[in-house]
Amino acid sequence: MQIGVGAFLLPGRRADRARAVLIASSLVAVANTVRIILILAVGASRGPGVLVAMHDWIGTLLSFTAAAAGLILMVRMLQADFEESP
Repeated sequence: MQIGVGAFLLPGRRADRARAVLIASSLVAVANTVRIILILAVGASRGPGVLVAMHDWIGTLLSFTAAAAGLILMVRMLQADFEESP
């Protein structure tokens, strides 16, 4: 979703949009990796029932938060570039 929004819908030069998409997508990928490691660590120490609960509830919340933060970051980066241009 972020790639489509950043590449096709937001204003700005192509290079600025590509930079914003790359940074925002990297943020989401890092957050998702941390989420997976956290879920596996909790599941290994607490058991499969907690792993499922962690994946279903906390994992969903973390994924949504990371995606929203990446989208907001991308829009703010492009907004700053758009406001600076003549």
